Amino acid sequence: MYQIFDKYLDSANFSGTHASDTRLFNEALQKIVDDPRFDADDMGQYMLNKFSISIGAKDLRAERIEKLIIHAEAIKDFLEDTKR
Repeated sequence: MYQIFDKYLDSANFSGTHASDTRLFNEALQKIVDDPRFDADDMGQYMLNKFSISIGAKDLRAERIEKLIIHAEAIKDFLEDTKR
C-alpha cells in the first residue's frame, strides 16, 4: 500500500519543504488515507525502511518523515471527525 509514496520519496528534497514535494506527498496520501488499513505510523516506517534509517536518527530524511507522520495523522483524524 505504501509504495504509492515511492515517487515522492525518490524525488523529495529533504533539506526543506518545497511546494512540489508537498503536492506529490498529498496526492499520494489522498489515494490511501481513507483505506481502513492506512496507518500513519506504518507509512512512516515504510519510508524510514526505504532509506534504512530509524525514527529519531540525526538525518534530515528522518526528521522530515516524522513531520509527515504527524501531517498524515492530522489529515486522517480530520477526515474521520468530519464524516457524515
